[in-house]
Amino acid sequence: MSDSNAGKNQIGKDAQVSLGGWLKQAKKAGYIKEYYERHRDGYAGHSKTQFYAPFLIEFKNGDRWILYSTTSLRDRVKEDFWDAENLKAIDPTIVKAFLIYPDGRPRKVRDAFASFNKRIEDRTIYSPLDGAIPFATFQTLVISIGTAGKSSGYIAGAEGRAFEVRVANSLRNKANLRVLKGKPDDSIPVDIGLLDTVLDKISLDPRAISFISSSADREDIGTLPSGGSPKTDVLTNIFLDSGDQSTLTISCKKTGASSVTIGQHKADDIALAVDPSNTKLKTLLNKFQVEGTLSAMSSSEIQELTDELAPMMKTFCRFIIGGVGGPGDPNKHWAKYVMVCRDDPDDFKFYTLDEYIDELLSKPRKHFGTPFSWTYASGSKGNDIQFKVDVTN
Repeated sequence: MSDSNAGKNQIGKDAQVSLGGWLKQAKKAGYIKEYYERHRDGYAGHSKTQFYAPFLIEFKNGDRWILYSTTSLRDRVKEDFWDAENLKAIDPTIVKAFLIYPDGRPRKVRDAFASFNKRIEDRTIYSPLDGAIPFATFQTLVISIGTAGKSSGYIAGAEGRAFEVRVANSLRNKANLRVLKGKPDDSIPVDIGLLDTVLDKISLDPRAISFISSSADREDIGTLPSGGSPKTDVLTNIFLDSGDQSTLTISCKKTGASSVTIGQHKADDIALAVDPSNTKLKTLLNKFQVEGTLSAMSSSEIQELTDELAPMMKTFCRFIIGGVGGPGDPNKHWAKYVMVCRDDPDDFKFYTLDEYIDELLSKPRKHFGTPFSWTYASGSKGNDIQFKVDVTN
């Protein structure tokens, strides 16, 4: 096998690993009922392994989709056509078949896929595939079905989780690291911009890296002593050829809205983390927690809380955004970096925690001189305080 073909085959395997990893998360989150790898079937009286799909997913309503993944359009797509057409004919519960390609591919490649997908949708060509779509679009489709009837907040959370998995997949993707190391194996990058941006931020030469592990799985990241979720959404360990190791704890924010929830905390926990001996701060925070709105507080109380927070603003923001100073393992649960992404898969920024805070503080302040709007989540008035922040990306 040529080096070029070997590289392409490896990238294809990496893409399937990424897809399989997300399907595992999707099942755990309840978006799909089940998924199967290396699905095969055949007509009665003939081989039951003749036709193939890398993945088959099943929704709670009984509908099933078959999935094919690729990094570029090629003649082999005709094989996917053949397999998809026959698998659909054999099993009428298979209602959709999609060809999925990775996010973050070069514009020329994405344009080719988009053109191919349009010909399918317009029925310019006959296709047993129902579309050729990027990974992010596929995730959105699955989440929309799996969260049907759920609140907008629940759906936004699901989309955020999908982005976290995307970040973890990119950082641990072996093909991305091979390309950045300059290995001449014709490897095709998959969301390589995410990994490149992260390594640039921490000033780490990819050529010095042995391998990277990265996970958005709650089982790997763990929980706080209270059982709650830590601020870390993606836990990444970078192993160097020298034997050294670097750990990155990343908080991810994915939204198309103008603002996003950045944290939700009890007043006592906030006071304990930022200034445990300040009883006035604790009293004022609890006052807002009980009332739930700025208008319910007197002008003097608003000014007093503003004054109390002013000298500890950075410490306060580090806790609200990154959990710094709060409970949990500082090396795993406190987020030291922030990744922000808008609707466009390529529109993202990566910050150190302090860089993100500085950017927020450089803009007009919100409640109590902070960069946050203070409110409460539905049904939790009096129990905690919810903080929202304008999306800076």
